[in-house]
Amino acid sequence: WLIRENVSTAENVGQSVMAGILTLGLYTALQATDALIGGDAGFKDHRMVYTNDINHYKAVLMVKMEADFIKQSGGYPLSIRSIHDFRKNPLTSVKVNKKLRSKGLILPAAWSITDRNSFNKAVAKKVRQEADIKWEASMKKKGIPLPPNLSWQKFQRNTHIQAQIKSEMKTSYINPILADWNNIQFKQYVVMPNIKRKTTEYLTVLEAQKAEFSDGGAFEATGKSALRATIVPPISMSISLALVLLTILKLPMKAFELIQTKRQVSDGNRSQRIKHALSFSLISLIFIIPFLIGGNQYTLKDSAVNYFFEQMEKNDSAMISFALKWLLITQPLVQPIGASINETLLITPAFNAISGPLNDFDLKMMPEKITNKKTPENNGLLPLYITTNVKNARISIMNIKPKYRIGMPLPAGNYDIKVSAQGYNTVRKFIYLKAGSTKFKIKL
Repeated sequence: WLIRENVSTAENVGQSVMAGILTLGLYTALQATDALIGGDAGFKDHRMVYTNDINHYKAVLMVKMEADFIKQSGGYPLSIRSIHDFRKNPLTSVKVNKKLRSKGLILPAAWSITDRNSFNKAVAKKVRQEADIKWEASMKKKGIPLPPNLSWQKFQRNTHIQAQIKSEMKTSYINPILADWNNIQFKQYVVMPNIKRKTTEYLTVLEAQKAEFSDGGAFEATGKSALRATIVPPISMSISLALVLLTILKLPMKAFELIQTKRQVSDGNRSQRIKHALSFSLISLIFIIPFLIGGNQYTLKDSAVNYFFEQMEKNDSAMISFALKWLLITQPLVQPIGASINETLLITPAFNAISGPLNDFDLKMMPEKITNKKTPENNGLLPLYITTNVKNARISIMNIKPKYRIGMPLPAGNYDIKVSAQGYNTVRKFIYLKAGSTKFKIKL
């Protein structure tokens, strides 16, 4: 704990003189004797003394404490002066590697804490492993054995994912369905094939039903009745509209004929030509101009109605197709004009006003003819009789509301008859009620 301090010659001489004076020369005599026998005569070149220098004691303590420090710090020397020295020390890398291994982060044995690239790779590997474990647990819970780390394309096409999509889309599913299709691709690969498939299915069903609705088939009368109900009203409307337009547009021609009456003798040929020209103009005006003006939403090229017209032209009657198409184009053009004329001239209100007095006049003039009520014989109803081979069988008419009773009066037409009884197979049959054919037997 002491330090060496040098002693100067002047200090030695001074101390010797002072000591000799104080001892009345005794110390000086002893010095001389010591020098004669080979001693230093009391002269010293240094001495050991305590110091106030902290660094001296620190150095001494460091030497004495180093072994304990190394032991307690796990091998770190006392020479570390900064955090940088601590991080660069090989022992730090070993300790960090050991700690990370305990947490599942695997690094090379010779890894250094300054090797950030290896550390990043180890972390990425650890994160991927943990993510894969969670993914597999989640898929197991959902019951989908889907492996992790699939690319987006492989994920979409995976059989289990496609099965999930199919369970949602049901019969509309097309293999494969990809989630990144845009609207155009979805229409091309899903919508259009499904439309084609459904169309084929419906056409197949219709084709299979064709025999039953053909002549001699089970539903021959029903089919004809339905066809009449579909075709006849539009055809009647077409004829009525054409006649109305012809009547209206013929008025100018009639006026022209009246004007030309006095000139018939002189220029009859010319009048005939004008008359033919006017007739042709009227026909053109009625039947051609509506098509030139254009169609509407009912006659669009891709519409179901237009498809119906095309099929009718190919397989049935082009004239009927033309008449129906002309009606759908002309009626929306003419109806607003007629409604406007009716509203302006008050045609309907005027007719309603005079219809009452006209009716009263008819009743007064011909009461016996107008008030004559129809008798059961001429009211147009026919009695219906259904018999069966099973007693107490239940008979129902499925396409009308009234319940069946023996001999119930009904208008001529098709009726859907259902006959059922306990222990027998139920039978449904279409019958056609008409004069001379009012009794039918259905066997269970």
